[in-house]
Amino acid sequence: MHLDLESTDDQRTATVGMYRLLAALWCSEVSGALLVELRSGACGVTFAEHQFFAPSEAIDASSLAADYCQLFVGPRDHLPPYQSVWEEGQLAGRAAASMRRYGELLERPLLQREVEVDHLGHQLAMMGKIIAAIATVHSEGESYAAYDGLGRDFFAAHLRWPAPLLARAEQQAQTQFYRALSRCTAGFLETEAAFWS
Repeated sequence: MHLDLESTDDQRTATVGMYRLLAALWCSEVSGALLVELRSGACGVTFAEHQFFAPSEAIDASSLAADYCQLFVGPRDHLPPYQSVWEEGQLAGRAAASMRRYGELLERPLLQREVEVDHLGHQLAMMGKIIAAIATVHSEGESYAAYDGLGRDFFAAHLRWPAPLLARAEQQAQTQFYRALSRCTAGFLETEAAFWS
């Protein structure tokens, strides 16, 4: 799913929604309230279809929190979801500086979380914000071309790096939920990469 001139409002909304949902799931542990929502109604059907939950699986927020922490927080053998760590081996590297510049351009439309700016969840949230902005401007105007260029530049700089993280997280996850999140994020970004190239 991606945004183009032929996209309907529903497709645009779905693409932005997917970026925002993935951002939220990457930025923090799943709360009990969110878990209930993800397992209910149409959302529950979609998450079951994408194998986030086994039909008979008894899972609670505490088991997901434990898996999130062992995967992404530590203290040992974790997979920090920061672009600078994966590209430079340290926090707050060139990717973080670049993210700050994009944040200034977009007046910091990021998640209010205690994570570094080059966190994968932050990057997904920013891409969602860029696409939402593209959807609000006329497709033949200068603003559209500027936002489209911004989206292409941002995607190339900040959403092409996570494939190794996603592959390792899928292997290392102890719950079906985080295996599915890694797999779905990889598939979504692969689809988006074909559009933003």
